Amino acid sequence: MTVQREPVPAPPAPTAAGSTPHAPGATPIANAPGSPSRWPAWRLLALTVLLLALIHPLSWPGGPDPLWFPSAGLGLVLIAWFGQRAALLILLAAPFAAVRAALWPSLQGTEHWAELLGKTVCEGAFQAAMLAAAWWAYRRAGGQPDLHDPRSAVLFLLVPGTVAAGFAVLRTLPVWLATAFGFSLPRVAGAWWVSQELGIMALAPPLLVLATGNLELGIWHWKKAGSSSNAKLQIPKAKGDWVEVAGLALGTTLLSVLIIVRNPQEPGGWQLWGAPLLMVVWAGMRQGLAGATLTTAAGTVVSLEVLARLQPALSLPLLVQGNLLAQCGTAVLVAASASWVRHSELRYRQVVGQIPVVLYSTRLLAPLRPGLPPKAEVLFVSPPSVDVLSCPPEALLGDYTRWLQRVHADDREVLLAAVAQLGRQNQPVVCEYRLAPRPGEEPPPSDPARSPGPGKQRWLRDTLVPHLDADSRLTGWEGIVSDITEQRVLADDLRRTTSMFHALVANMPAGVFFVSAKSGRPILVNQRARQLLGQREDFSASLEHLSTVYRLHRPDGSLYPVEDLPVCQALRGGIVSMRDDIVVHRPDGRRIPLITWAAPLELSHSGRTDAVVWVLEDLTALRQAEAARYETEGRLRTVIESLAEGLLVQDRHGAVVDCNTAALTLLPGVRGQGSGVREEDVPGSLLTPDPCSLTSGILWLREDGSPLPPEEHPIRRVLRTGIPTRNVVLGITPISDRIFEIADLKTAHPDSSSNLQSEIVNMQSTRVRWVLVNSLPLAPRPGSSPAGVVTTLADITDHIHAQQLLRASEERYRGLMDSLPLMVVQFDRELRITFLNPATQATTGYTLEEGGGCAPVTWQQLAHPEDLPAFLDALHDALGGKSGRSEGRYRAKDGQEHFAYCLLQPLWDFRLQISDCRLEERGNRPLSSNLQSEISTLQSPVGVTVLILDMTRERRLEMELQRAQRLELVGRLSSGIAHDFNNLLTVLLGMSELANPSRSTGLSSGP
Repeated sequence: MTVQREPVPAPPAPTAAGSTPHAPGATPIANAPGSPSRWPAWRLLALTVLLLALIHPLSWPGGPDPLWFPSAGLGLVLIAWFGQRAALLILLAAPFAAVRAALWPSLQGTEHWAELLGKTVCEGAFQAAMLAAAWWAYRRAGGQPDLHDPRSAVLFLLVPGTVAAGFAVLRTLPVWLATAFGFSLPRVAGAWWVSQELGIMALAPPLLVLATGNLELGIWHWKKAGSSSNAKLQIPKAKGDWVEVAGLALGTTLLSVLIIVRNPQEPGGWQLWGAPLLMVVWAGMRQGLAGATLTTAAGTVVSLEVLARLQPALSLPLLVQGNLLAQCGTAVLVAASASWVRHSELRYRQVVGQIPVVLYSTRLLAPLRPGLPPKAEVLFVSPPSVDVLSCPPEALLGDYTRWLQRVHADDREVLLAAVAQLGRQNQPVVCEYRLAPRPGEEPPPSDPARSPGPGKQRWLRDTLVPHLDADSRLTGWEGIVSDITEQRVLADDLRRTTSMFHALVANMPAGVFFVSAKSGRPILVNQRARQLLGQREDFSASLEHLSTVYRLHRPDGSLYPVEDLPVCQALRGGIVSMRDDIVVHRPDGRRIPLITWAAPLELSHSGRTDAVVWVLEDLTALRQAEAARYETEGRLRTVIESLAEGLLVQDRHGAVVDCNTAALTLLPGVRGQGSGVREEDVPGSLLTPDPCSLTSGILWLREDGSPLPPEEHPIRRVLRTGIPTRNVVLGITPISDRIFEIADLKTAHPDSSSNLQSEIVNMQSTRVRWVLVNSLPLAPRPGSSPAGVVTTLADITDHIHAQQLLRASEERYRGLMDSLPLMVVQFDRELRITFLNPATQATTGYTLEEGGGCAPVTWQQLAHPEDLPAFLDALHDALGGKSGRSEGRYRAKDGQEHFAYCLLQPLWDFRLQISDCRLEERGNRPLSSNLQSEISTLQSPVGVTVLILDMTRERRLEMELQRAQRLELVGRLSSGIAHDFNNLLTVLLGMSELANPSRSTGLSSGP
């Protein structure tokens, strides 16, 4: 009978042997709140109790015993899954079994209900206690829940059976005594024990095997603690395996039923029961525990049900029970043993498959014949052949010629010789050969001598272990093949490195001796050592004879003591030693001073000196180099001291390491301190934030005359950042006692700090020495602070004063030009306007850009066409070096015409020309002594300066004057003409009067 179940949370696993996990069957299982997919715990308990009540048979000592107890098998499985408290479910199911018997009296007979209830309660208690004790004893003995090993299978047969036998006696003995020996104690106890064992052996193994290792389905979601890793290997995976299991189960069931039904009075013989037993054994060998237990369970359950129907007519049910029990035990034992063997073989194959070498076995088919390939058969090849031999194992099995084909053609004779050697000795033979190249890796036919590249050529090492028969004849061999390509490459590299080492020692410019620590005799000597000693090495000379054999002396001519030689101290004391007072007296009479080093060598990593390297070098060249170095240092010191610039060297902490005389002159604070002066004693190392801080009586100023803050000093910046600081102009001025007084007043009166500061600057402005500072980091390293700083100080006071005078002169000139009421215009050689003074801009209204500073055509358009040629001629004459004058008209920006009087003066560029100066020869030879006479001044005009006087007003006044003068002249002319005309008229009138007689009479006759 099956019951549908829903998932419940998994209980915790046991922590030690014999402990049990939390029992959901005895303790209510907490479901997730609001989870509709999980049954409440009471439903699970009810279904479990109902199932046990339906399959629980009722029995009592002295009465009829059932053929088997299915509740025992199911109860044992529940205890294995959910712990010892699951036994309470069996105890609880017993009263319900009594209720079932009361409801269906035909199932149990006419026994009183109350008596039946008491008997069933006692029966349930005995069975629950028996199952709990049996499982506890089985686990304590070391049995595994999934029966995966033979030991667990044997324990499963013995321990529960022994516990069940004990409980059978405890159950039957009191009743037997109470009924005054009313029944046979052995028969009743034995029948009950067999019935319990059938229930356990028929149902428990398949459930434990199939569900224990993967109990994650249904309501349990549980994995037992300590389950074996091969639990899944016991369960058939392929569909054909399940078909085979079903066929074996059906066959076993049919044979068992036929044996029982054939003769109910005597159900077959022992020989007939061997047929289903063979099928059970076959199922165990083929399908393991799962197939064997399922086959046995199916046959046992169906046979017991058939036997229950035939029990009234059956005379020997115990014989059938014994055969079925034997089948169940045989299935567990055989299947566990077969699974264990299969698992062991699988583990062996896994181990062999994981070893990065190829294991193979070969059987010799015929005796070895000299000069002929062996007739052999390869029986086994391990899986790593795919990686090592580039071939699957199946391709190498069979004839040994397949194996030979995988060997390089040039190396097959090596392998055949190794196989032939196996027949001559009872020891393994090792050979090395190359693997045959793959398609595409063979050398071209045109160059068959060319071998594959290092990355394509693979080397193998084959170790052949012979198999000999009783007559010491070779019958086969086992082989171990490993890839030694990398080892061969390393060996080649070692040989190459050794050759390079010998070549290096032989070609070293220093003499080298390698002396053995064990014998004290030379191992390796290069040619340079022979040249220095004037003779070859003496391999028979021991350590005590080195001075005598190689003529090693002191500078005074005495023989050098052997114990003071560096090689002896390195050998005996294990220390590095150096000597520079050894003189070798060569056989040719030369005496060469030597400098020698000796150091111990540890070659075997044993902590002891194995050899000593002794290095010899001619000290003559070193002394000459040292003298040259001293000379170079002296010249460098002389050059530094003769420099006009000050040189200051400081370390990373600011201490002055070195400085020259010019630096002492420029920085009196360093005078007399020399090397080791700290940064706080160096001028410019202002350690306080006050710009007026005093350091060695010197105040540092910026180029604008303001005090320099300490953190802005070039030395500080280079030491802090490691970035060079170049071409910084700083002022150095000594500070008088008045400045100290002003500093005290500044501290007392902070509000007057600006006035005090200006007073300090004004006091020192007359005594400022200006220097050009360049600070460079000393030996800078990426990502780290510099090791020091080198600072050069160049006195540029005269240059600064000249600049100041030039700036003042330029300012005066600019002021003059700005205040000059005359117009000033400058032209370059291309007649472009390069300068206009403010008076020009004010008069003309044009700026330099508007006047066509970059285009001569633009300003020419402003001149009067009639006056432009004369002005251009004057400009060209001025560019030729002649001064000139010109007068002309031009148009202003407002459109008015102006008159200008121009004075043109050439703009000169003074250059020095060396004429007729010849060098006597190439190189750094001096010039002739009369260089001054060979230098003349060359003047070349580069432009024209035009001084323009605006004559517009004068010309207009002059025109007005001319106009007035013309009018006056016309008036004078007209008045003269009128006077003359009047005189003529007078004459004419007089003449006319004289010509008129009447008039004359009248005139004469008047009163």
